[in-house]
Amino acid sequence: MVSNTEDQALLDKITSAGKNLGDFVNGGAKRGVLTGLTEALVIDAEKAKSYINLNPKSENHIYPFLLGREAKPYLSANPAKYLIKFEKGFTKKNGRVNPEDWFKNEHPEIFEHLNGFKEKAEKRTDKGDYYWELRACDYYDKFDQPKIKYQVFQVKPCFIYDEEGMYCNNSMWILLSNNKVLLGITVVRVKNMLYLFL
Repeated sequence: MVSNTEDQALLDKITSAGKNLGDFVNGGAKRGVLTGLTEALVIDAEKAKSYINLNPKSENHIYPFLLGREAKPYLSANPAKYLIKFEKGFTKKNGRVNPEDWFKNEHPEIFEHLNGFKEKAEKRTDKGDYYWELRACDYYDKFDQPKIKYQVFQVKPCFIYDEEGMYCNNSMWILLSNNKVLLGITVVRVKNMLYLFL
């Protein structure tokens, strides 16, 4: 709500001169990953490295995972955690007759870890088809693309550029763009819309 005509005139000028952020980035902002059971599906770097060393196939399912509190404005991120990612539907495509046996044989280290959380994992309402899978999300593949990440709640601006395929939790959102100039552009919120000034 605008307090006076002078403010309204300024807002109108900003609206007409600026470019809507949604038009500037590919598909707008996307929320970080909701695991439904972080204690099971997010592991430390040492454990991630161990699983990959023991079974190279695990590399296709273990990804750097940035927590919002780890993000520092404009600096490269160095996440201390990793996400175990089996998307909803993955097991049905690969698991054949007995999905749990298949999972145990293909990824024994990850199976052993997640099996310790089986009871809690099965109670999740936001899981995939099996307790080791993440909930459905139509943009998991977008995390592999160049993007700008930003904290949902910011005391001061905190935007980082990622072209290394890092995932993040839901305390961060991503903008799909390989334009690093966006990191240094002033963003002004006007009437619930974001505008860029180039």
